[in-house]
Amino acid sequence: MSHLVRYSVPVEAVDFHEYWKKTVAYNRDGCTDIKVYRIHEGKFTPSVMERFRKHFGGRESPSSYQVRAYCLGISHWEVWSRENRIVNHKRTPVVIKTPFRTKPKRIRKDGVLKTFYQFIIDYDAREYDEREHC
Repeated sequence: MSHLVRYSVPVEAVDFHEYWKKTVAYNRDGCTDIKVYRIHEGKFTPSVMERFRKHFGGRESPSSYQVRAYCLGISHWEVWSRENRIVNHKRTPVVIKTPFRTKPKRIRKDGVLKTFYQFIIDYDAREYDEREHC
């Protein structure tokens, strides 16, 4: 079993908890203790990142099997809509994702507006070796 600590990994996600449940560190390594800290509520800019590095540059490392996610604000918006397209000579439903830098005032009737946040994560996981318990 080896020790793995990662610092300052950038991630864009709508909901960090849902994103983390789909990662390898959550499923295989058991890194399930999640702490999310909101640093900035507005739009993510380079000055927000500089402020984060200034104030949280010397932050302590996460405990074993723990994730610390720092939310730095909104990175962008996307409108997701479904359409039927012809793929390989068959009609198939396709999700069309349209990105926006600013929040759109109007969206399509069947569209869903998703807000993506910028996260910086630190996590401590243990890599599991299958041959260790043979």
